[in-house]
Amino acid sequence: MNSVEPTLQEWKECIAAALHFKQLRCWNWITDEMVFGVQNPEDGKIGYCCIMGSSDDIADMAALSIHLGSEGLEGLRRIRSEDLLPDELLHAQHCIMVSFENREMLEKHDVELYKKIGLKCSKNGWPYFRYFEPGYVPWLLSGAQVRFMTIAIKQVIETALRFKSNPGLLRREDHPYYLVRVPFRRNGGLIWTDRWAVPEPMVRSRVPAVWLDELSLRRIQGTLPKWMGIWEMDVFYAPVPLKGRDKLYFPKMCLIVDHYSGEVLHTHWSETGGEPLEFVEQWIALMQRLGGRPFKLLVQREEVLESFESVALGLNIQLERAPRLYRLEEIKMHLYDELAPF
Repeated sequence: MNSVEPTLQEWKECIAAALHFKQLRCWNWITDEMVFGVQNPEDGKIGYCCIMGSSDDIADMAALSIHLGSEGLEGLRRIRSEDLLPDELLHAQHCIMVSFENREMLEKHDVELYKKIGLKCSKNGWPYFRYFEPGYVPWLLSGAQVRFMTIAIKQVIETALRFKSNPGLLRREDHPYYLVRVPFRRNGGLIWTDRWAVPEPMVRSRVPAVWLDELSLRRIQGTLPKWMGIWEMDVFYAPVPLKGRDKLYFPKMCLIVDHYSGEVLHTHWSETGGEPLEFVEQWIALMQRLGGRPFKLLVQREEVLESFESVALGLNIQLERAPRLYRLEEIKMHLYDELAPF
């Protein structure tokens, strides 16, 4: 989707659709487990729609998330299955979302927009549109995203109303299939129809392993005479965003902790994208400063294992994937409590 800003008319149409969605309260008869797709007529890609809401008039929580493609759908699956580390929740989402908030939650851009169009809403009724992308602060929608959001909301409303009278609409015995609303152009307009489709395969790009030649490894080993117990290490998104060219992003951070004492041995924030080589070089520099290496290095994420395994093997260090890194998690929790902006 391009980055051209929405026009005022595009915003008006999107906001009107969102307020209609809120007014219907369709989450009272359709749950967030009933996910279905809407194909974007501009680029052919599918957004998977998840309706969220509370029937409690006091809480009055409502939102619609549209998860973009197979990557977005996989992020939704991981969130639901709780197959996430605590710091991964924000960065698992690849979606555009509208939630309904109190006015105090709105940011400057939202307030200015709603003043322009003269919008007045009640408590928990102000539409709040944001784009969630892994590694970035939730951001403003582009013009293309606003147009797709408008179309998707209208199709969500239509599908939810059909589901109300036909509860079997979104179910099939062969589970991999999702109902997708598909547009066809006819006489200058769009005709929508149902299609059952399997999402495109989610291809996880393998993190490139860092390789060092044998001579370099022997030289490094010569500077590490001591064995220094067990270390825990993780590479993750830092809790504090930095200003990028177009929007705020979360830099990658490496944290290394002593497994027994809990002492923080090393922290490093990368402002250049967090390439694996940068963190491996930082790890080697740490060992050389200390004059020793751990006999075992514990990691939790597959991508960290992939990045470090070749060099660890060359230095005769046991690299092991652990389900929990208790000492490191304590430090990380403290970091997020102290520094995270939300």
